[in-house]
Amino acid sequence: MTFGVTSSGCNYGKCWLPCTKTKRDSDWLLFTDSECANSTYCALKFHFLTNPLLHEATPLFELKTLNGRWLPMHKCWFLTWCNLIWQSCFPTPIMGHSFHIRGMTHLFLLGIDPFVIMVQGWWTSNSFLAYWQQCEDIVPLFIGFSLDSHSSILTTMSHFKAHLLSK
Repeated sequence: MTFGVTSSGCNYGKCWLPCTKTKRDSDWLLFTDSECANSTYCALKFHFLTNPLLHEATPLFELKTLNGRWLPMHKCWFLTWCNLIWQSCFPTPIMGHSFHIRGMTHLFLLGIDPFVIMVQGWWTSNSFLAYWQQCEDIVPLFIGFSLDSHSSILTTMSHFKAHLLSK
């Protein structure tokens, strides 16, 4: 895992994944500091700051057990604990895919271009459009953004649609 700063001064990080859900071959996982409380960049920097004894060859997230051993965190364990904590607020258990969808929605609400979100989420088709949540917040945000900028929302979305249709 490496951290850096873009030429425009934006903090980012990247790590090499041996495989992903959609790619059997390895690929880079990129994350940028969105300068908000939910920033992946800040969360990972905090993780490394609070766990300085982690070795480079260990899994990204490990847990220290009561007997002092380190074990990798597994998805099932993580979701079980999240749902135990959140059960009073969310009566229906939250599944892992919800994190991806909520992350995408969060980026939309920050005003990030849909094509950039598509690339960040490794979507190779327009299927992610079915997952848009909080459209009542997203659409006015993009319309307001396009009215304040030199580019039109129609131009932005038509380029985006043309890209999706070319796949």
